Amino acid sequence: MTGTDSNTPQSATEYYWSELPKYIAAVDHAIATSQKIAMRPSDSRRQYWASVLFTRLCSAATSVLHLCPGSPVNRDGKHWDFSYLAPIIRSVVQTALMLFYLGTEDIGEDESRARLLVMQLRDCMERLLLFQNGGAGS
Repeated sequence: MTGTDSNTPQSATEYYWSELPKYIAAVDHAIATSQKIAMRPSDSRRQYWASVLFTRLCSAATSVLHLCPGSPVNRDGKHWDFSYLAPIIRSVVQTALMLFYLGTEDIGEDESRARLLVMQLRDCMERLLLFQNGGAGS
């Protein structure tokens, strides 16, 4: 994170404004890719889940743009609520990891099925904990 002079650190604001166009371009490219392959039937379970996770990734990335001042959906920059970004970014990272885990490696059908079951087990456990802890205060 340096400015034009290698000895002068770039401020957080300067860094934000230099990186925002790159993020917008990446999101636009991802959405264009998603729309280009939309409505095609999946050849396999892995391809189906990769499609679902990629769509979720695009949706969460778009949500981030709503909270980023200067983005196409928040041009006037009146909404500067970065505290809501942390859970969305966490979801983006988890989704990206799951996309790579389920959809990118060249693995056999048995391992693919096992990975999907692990993902579903984790999801079920999180829901169980959510509902168990939801009644903790009552």
